[in-house]
Amino acid sequence: MSKKEFRSDYIIDFKSNLKDIKIKKYIEKSVKSFLKKHEIYDYLLISPENQITHKDFKVVDFSYFYENIVFDFSKENDILNMKTKVCITFDKRLCNIYDDHTNRYYNTLSIGGSNVAYYILFTLDEIYDYIYYDV
Repeated sequence: MSKKEFRSDYIIDFKSNLKDIKIKKYIEKSVKSFLKKHEIYDYLLISPENQITHKDFKVVDFSYFYENIVFDFSKENDILNMKTKVCITFDKRLCNIYDDHTNRYYNTLSIGGSNVAYYILFTLDEIYDYIYYDV
């Protein structure tokens, strides 16, 4: 099953009308700040249509991980090179780790002890606060 064949029933994509670009910039800025605190500078945002949740792990084919997570892995001088993958979520169940430095909940997907993907929680209240009060 390739990534084109699978789409999670549990991912909510955040689309809006006039504020869409503003929201994307806010999320990108927040993600960059969060990852900087974790000393991650090379990352790739996974689009909502390619994200999965804990419910999907039971049904998604292993090719999903290759096509969406490890497709850019390379090894040079025994060092693993890759872009950390980032999934934006509104589902708190996916993010049970709290980061006091960024006041944000998140979780990771690890392979061989290395965090290869982060799920970062955003709340609708936070998004609305930004839309309403940021000029």
